[in-house]
Amino acid sequence: MPTLAAVFGTVGIVPGVILLLTVAGITTWSAHVVAEFKKRYPECHSVADVGYLWWGPWGRELIGGFYWLCE
Repeated sequence: MPTLAAVFGTVGIVPGVILLLTVAGITTWSAHVVAEFKKRYPECHSVADVGYLWWGPWGRELIGGFYWLCE
């Protein structure tokens, strides 16, 4: 995995700073979305719990099976 200095050396300082700020903005936005979801559904602790919210017990098993296949 390239280091931040290697990325800046490859793309330059100005595009590197733009990329860095873009990634930081996306990370901040996604953390906000997760926090709002957790406030609305405090009983959800994993992606399998979200599957349960969507499709009931079948959804929890389906999402859990996908995670099992990916490991």
